[in-house]
Amino acid sequence: MSDSIKKFNDFCKKYDLYENGVEEKLVLHLKNLFPKSYKKSQEGLMSEDEIPNPADIYGFVSEDKKTEDDFFKAVQKWFADNS
Repeated sequence: MSDSIKKFNDFCKKYDLYENGVEEKLVLHLKNLFPKSYKKSQEGLMSEDEIPNPADIYGFVSEDKKTEDDFFKAVQKWFADNS
């Protein structure tokens, strides 16, 4: 398992990115911060109505010239602001 995947999985143990009602709101927040990553992660979806999940967006953060740490900080801040 790559270090990036392990780091993401450990992060998900602390923050439930897929909790009912949380995922869609978080994805909309990430869409604004990582627009290129969001768009790239949408390419593999079956329909335009589907939204990518946080892990898909995480996989493309470099598209926005951001780092994994930028992603983690954005999610942590979102949870702090919305809990």
